Amino acid sequence: MKHAQDSMPWQPSNSSEGLCFIELNCSNCGRDKPLSEGRSPDECSDDELCGILGRSFAGRFDEWRESSNGRLFCTDFVPRDGLSRDELTVDWIEQGHAQG
Repeated sequence: MKHAQDSMPWQPSNSSEGLCFIELNCSNCGRDKPLSEGRSPDECSDDELCGILGRSFAGRFDEWRESSNGRLFCTDFVPRDGLSRDELTVDWIEQGHAQG
């Protein structure tokens, strides 16, 4: 879980911005099986669905944050592969250094 220190609550200003956040964060988070594994929500138990994601559509959440340097993150992010996602690795990948 990332620390919320030196950050402020963040809410998307439009649906495109929200979808980008979901694609970059929620799709890689182990908390929501439909997004991270492509499973049908109907086949998942309640503990396999992210309550934060559900609340985000109603605008009732505080876990999506923006750091002082403008980085967006979720305080409850859990990598779906069980590995830690640290700031340096994210910067390295975003700069196009990862092979794929």
